[in-house]
Amino acid sequence: MAIIIWTNLFLISISQLNELGAKLRAITPILVADAFFSKYEYVNAVEEQGMEFISRFRSDANLRYLHNGPQKARRGRKKQYAGKVNTKKIYKRRAKLIHEDSEMRVYTLIVNAINLKMNIRLAYVEYLNSKG
Repeated sequence: MAIIIWTNLFLISISQLNELGAKLRAITPILVADAFFSKYEYVNAVEEQGMEFISRFRSDANLRYLHNGPQKARRGRKKQYAGKVNTKKIYKRRAKLIHEDSEMRVYTLIVNAINLKMNIRLAYVEYLNSKG
C-alpha cells in the first residue's frame, strides 16, 4: 500500500513539474531536490523543461568512473568505463579539488550514473575530523 502511495506522489510531482515548468524556469533555471527525486523519470522531466537538476544521491548510488586513458588497438568496442565509484571514499586521482578549508574538501568529477542513464558532474564533500 505504501509503495502505491509513494508512486502516485512521484507521478503527481512529475505532472506538476510539466504544468509549472515555464513559471519555474522564469524564476530560476536550476531545480534542487531531495535524493528521492534523483530518478530517471524525474530528471528527464526536468531536462525537458530546459532546467538543470541538482540533487543528493543515496549512499548506495550506482556510479561508474569514465575511462579517459588510451584505447587498445584491437577490434571491438572501445572501453567506456573504468570501474565502480565507492561513494564512501572516491579515487582522488580522478577527481579535481575545487575547495578546501579547515572543515572540508570538495572534489568534482564526471561519472556515469547508471540509474539516470547519463553522465553527470559529481560533487563529493569530504569532512575533515580534528586530525585533518
